Amino acid sequence: MQVELNYGRDKLPVDLPERLEVRVVHKPAMPVLSDPQAEVLKALAEPVGTAPLTELAGNARSAAIAICDITRPVPNSLFLRPLIHTLIKAGIGAQNIVVLVATGLHRPNLGTELERLIGDPWVLGTVRVENHFATNDKDHLFAGYDQNPRHGRASR
Repeated sequence: MQVELNYGRDKLPVDLPERLEVRVVHKPAMPVLSDPQAEVLKALAEPVGTAPLTELAGNARSAAIAICDITRPVPNSLFLRPLIHTLIKAGIGAQNIVVLVATGLHRPNLGTELERLIGDPWVLGTVRVENHFATNDKDHLFAGYDQNPRHGRASR
């Protein structure tokens, strides 16, 4: 039996022994937005259950935007520029905005791979974009223990 797995931007055919009982689970079809850019702008201006980002960021001096690394297919080019424009409109200087690539324990995304991940040269030329290095202890700060009783016992 052969199944096709999503692999990067391609498909990977995998041959499996016939004796295996294989069940392929597919995600449900999602609606395609006619104007995704307009939906992003609307979500920034009229978010569900909270104030607009311009209001939330109004007194902030800096902002960090965490994005997934190259191993997760996220359309960063669709939302990063409008998000950054919104933060700048709220009064945060571009020099005080950083896009942080959440690599987990993966390698950093550099060069053309980083350009592809961000998807917009304007973003790369306007704000800092940095990879997070989870194993670099000197870059981390201990912020305390979670004492919220709704999260169960205090965690480290």
